[in-house]
Amino acid sequence: DELDALVPNRGTGSDSSSVMDRIVAQFLTEIDGLGKEMGLFVIGATNRPDLLDPSLLRPGRFDKMIYLGINEDKESRLKILKAQTRKFNLGKDVDFDKIEEQVPKNFTGADFYALTSGAILKSVRRKIKELDEEYNKLREQGLNKSFEEWSRTLSKDHSKVEVKMEDFLASLAEVKPSVSEKELEKYKELKNKYSISH
Repeated sequence: DELDALVPNRGTGSDSSSVMDRIVAQFLTEIDGLGKEMGLFVIGATNRPDLLDPSLLRPGRFDKMIYLGINEDKESRLKILKAQTRKFNLGKDVDFDKIEEQVPKNFTGADFYALTSGAILKSVRRKIKELDEEYNKLREQGLNKSFEEWSRTLSKDHSKVEVKMEDFLASLAEVKPSVSEKELEKYKELKNKYSISH
């Protein structure tokens, strides 16, 4: 990951002693022929291919480039939402189509994770509040047990956390895309510049 930091373009003069240039040269020497001799595949990731040393992209090194962009089509975005919530106890009112419609088009996978984890956190807080209110009412009616003792008497269904539509919407209101529209356009330009396959 962050291959541009490990193998930046040589000759930029970022360090007076050219230490980085020598590190890049050694790195290139080490990976030359590695796949042929040892049957290995070396995979690197970067969001700045323009900063990589051009010799790194020659055949036998990192000669295949794949652009992993943001999922902008509805079907892919719905798959992400469903995959990230497969273990959630979802409320009957949860409508992934409506959620997807409100999610900005420049949402990354990490942003979707922030959305779904935020939703479950909100549902847990809501459940704690509901149980707390119920416990306080029972205390007013004469219940003589601690919250811990009382909570042990609850059935699994009674204490089960259910993620509702309101939780997703509240979480969505707080999550901001980590990649701006401007940055996304820049990545698409890099993709076209380097003729990266999708």
